[in-house]
Amino acid sequence: KSNETKTESKTENEDNYGWNKRISFFVGAGISTIGNTVYELPVIDKTTNNVIIEEAGSLKPNVSMGIVYTPFVYDVQRRIQYRDTNGDLQTKYITEHVPKNFSVALFINPISLSAANSNLGNTVDLGFGLGWRSDSFSVFATMEFFGLKQPRNYFVEQYKTNDQQYVIGGETQTAIDINDNSIFKNEVMTSFGIKLAYTFDIVSRYSAASSE
Repeated sequence: KSNETKTESKTENEDNYGWNKRISFFVGAGISTIGNTVYELPVIDKTTNNVIIEEAGSLKPNVSMGIVYTPFVYDVQRRIQYRDTNGDLQTKYITEHVPKNFSVALFINPISLSAANSNLGNTVDLGFGLGWRSDSFSVFATMEFFGLKQPRNYFVEQYKTNDQQYVIGGETQTAIDINDNSIFKNEVMTSFGIKLAYTFDIVSRYSAASSE
């Protein structure tokens, strides 16, 4: 009997969990398309010593983590089946206050799933999203920002035909120093995409486990 009382009390407390779970953590994955023209780091063809400059792909898959805020809380009726002290199957209805629907997310993408030899594989993205949350799952339209090393405009214009050698002081170069600021610059890129996320609350779950 005491066990049944404890279970019912716990259920009643959980009925109101929605009010303090409007802010939660999430992990997710998605894909975005880059709004800027992006180039891979230029290289020198070992056969001809010509500078090779290629555009990078515009699609950027990634894995994310962040915080989601859901401002509105709705009453959701749940049907629960349980066995009473006599072992008979019973049904009851409870009302939960659940944060859902319109949500805002702030996130970081620590992992980009681009090819290992791509310049895009080394970026860490920051961004925000607007979306829709239902229980523990969400979908967001996102806007993301990341820094990327890019060849300067003059260098691109001079070597974009991929048929010229890189010559300094009359000597043909066999490599390009990616730390040379006269050739490269750090540029902020913008991308737009969609992200699927799973929402959870580590703090509340840890607190609940500790109290038990």
